[in-house]
Amino acid sequence: MVKIMLLAACLGIALGQLTCAPGSFVTEADSCIKSVEKRVSERDCRNGNDAVRSSTMYTSQCKADCISDPLCVAFNMHAVSLNTAENDSSDQGTCSIYHTCTEGTHDNAHGGDSVLFFMNACQPTCSTAVSKRITERSCRNGNSATRTRETTASSCKAECIADSQCVAFDMHAVGLSITEDDNSDSGTCYIYHQCTEGVHDSAHGGDSVLFFMDRCTQNMARAVTKRISARDCRNGNSAISTSTKQPAQCRDDCLADSQCVAFDMHAVGLDIQSDTMNDEGTCYIYHQCTEGIHDKSHGGDSVLFFVSAALEFEAAQRTVTKKVSERDCRNGKFCRI
Repeated sequence: MVKIMLLAACLGIALGQLTCAPGSFVTEADSCIKSVEKRVSERDCRNGNDAVRSSTMYTSQCKADCISDPLCVAFNMHAVSLNTAENDSSDQGTCSIYHTCTEGTHDNAHGGDSVLFFMNACQPTCSTAVSKRITERSCRNGNSATRTRETTASSCKAECIADSQCVAFDMHAVGLSITEDDNSDSGTCYIYHQCTEGVHDSAHGGDSVLFFMDRCTQNMARAVTKRISARDCRNGNSAISTSTKQPAQCRDDCLADSQCVAFDMHAVGLDIQSDTMNDEGTCYIYHQCTEGIHDKSHGGDSVLFFVSAALEFEAAQRTVTKKVSERDCRNGKFCRI
């Protein structure tokens, strides 16, 4: 439950790709990584996007404030040099933190020059670990090892982690006190892609310790990540399709196309949103997009929406998985059966 709550907090605004290799899992000690993905001078958040808070500080401090706020998607620095960078600690100005941001042209009357920084998706860091260790057990009932070799337990674990399909590994002919990080006690390492736990037959290689690996399950959902007025896809990025639709219909077309990375709505109001159902215009679907200034001769006002993948972790239902009589948990950390 703690893991799920952490993921929910981390991924509430998180849109992006999983950064860890298959077979790893997110731990409750892991944190979210956010960084600046785009820096735009003479721009700020417009069209009703009110700053959550504003204060005077350095750009580096403003960035840190945004990173610490799980809902922050962008921050502005006003009254600073246009060449200020995200880690600048010498140029002080007004820091504005935003939970929503529609990028627009900065009005100098609002505080001199402005530099707008967009934050990328918050992505969970990942790690791999053994979820269960059981003595005198191995994989039985037709579960053949994918490969076998003589090595230490730590090397066997590393081999399982590197194999995205590995769900368990056995160490045979080793002491029953062996742990998954042991480097001193060699034995026969068995790598399994499926495992039905059973009583180990010592005739197959002396003592046996079975290690199960945790898994990170994921579904890929898609959503709009950014909305920019007076912009469209330029520099040779041709639309895959063009049609007259409402923004919500255009969005649904893009989400249904696995290769769609962005969509444009032309000849609509600049305050249009991706879920609007009452303002019809020309819908452009793109498989690649280099953002550029919109030329009104191409179809009136334009609003550009970027689409990305979002991480949704499945919460497994909790049930009784095994019942064993005359057994209990011993030796501290590990439950030995």
